[in-house]
Amino acid sequence: MFSLAALVLLASAPDASAWASKVQKAYEGLKDYSAGFEQQAILKTGPGPKATGKVYLAKPGKMRWEFESPDKKTVVSDGKTMWVYDPEENQVLVQEHLELSTSLTALNFLSGLGQLGKDFDVSPSAPRADASDPKAVFLSLKPKPTADVQLAEIVLEVDPRTSLANEVYLVDGLGNQTRLTFKSPQVNRGLKASTFTFTIPKDAEVINPTAVAPPKPK
Repeated sequence: MFSLAALVLLASAPDASAWASKVQKAYEGLKDYSAGFEQQAILKTGPGPKATGKVYLAKPGKMRWEFESPDKKTVVSDGKTMWVYDPEENQVLVQEHLELSTSLTALNFLSGLGQLGKDFDVSPSAPRADASDPKAVFLSLKPKPTADVQLAEIVLEVDPRTSLANEVYLVDGLGNQTRLTFKSPQVNRGLKASTFTFTIPKDAEVINPTAVAPPKPK
């Protein structure tokens, strides 16, 4: 028999299918998005590193992550090429031919929220003890066997007013988590194209493992 607590939990659980549709519709409608972010690693062994910065996204497949603390780092993609710049090491990692890949990773997962039904099985999730808004809607996204997702689970803390995620937990195959909290988000403000371009510093070391041959399209 169900306990009273279990029955109350079932009765109060959000309709995952309905909320998945709302979240998908909200992200499908995004032309661009920007926000401040806080990143906290939650390792199996305990709390891990923290980082803060700003994120900028635009369709199709464009992104810019500016890590500001504790160390500066820039990750930029125009949808075809990605640059990862470490100013302390004065080194740039270049990855080309992104348009040939459909893989969803910790960097581009937000773009995948516009295809929830295709890539994920969605179910209600219990509010996290450390969540920024315990009254938000919590959804667990687990990749379908056919999905090319480099994560074991994504937990969304969804703002009921906008159907966008204010906080996200990214879980890898070992159970380690990364919590991303988005602050002061701005939607469809018309980000400049230059936001998603990167000029390699003349004296920087360039590492380009994809320069030999492009990957085969899937």
